[in-house]
Amino acid sequence: MIRRSARFALFLLVLWCFSPAAGAPAETPAEKPPREWRTERKPVNVSFLFSAFVLTWAAIWIHLLVVDRGQRRLEKILARMEEERG
Repeated sequence: MIRRSARFALFLLVLWCFSPAAGAPAETPAEKPPREWRTERKPVNVSFLFSAFVLTWAAIWIHLLVVDRGQRRLEKILARMEEERG
């Protein structure tokens, strides 16, 4: 069961990595107007930060759902064992 959810998360990560918008630059270097090297700044990669934020929270929620499902299954097993015992 955990393997299935891990496979699904890995599948989503691979899809995201190979999507056209994942690594596409906003504009090619030929389209940029010439600037001096001192005034040029590295662009903030907001799309990467947002996607990392979303993937982190998705992983946290998937983990919580897996743990909750395991706890429910354990409660059912314990209840069944108590019924058999007495």
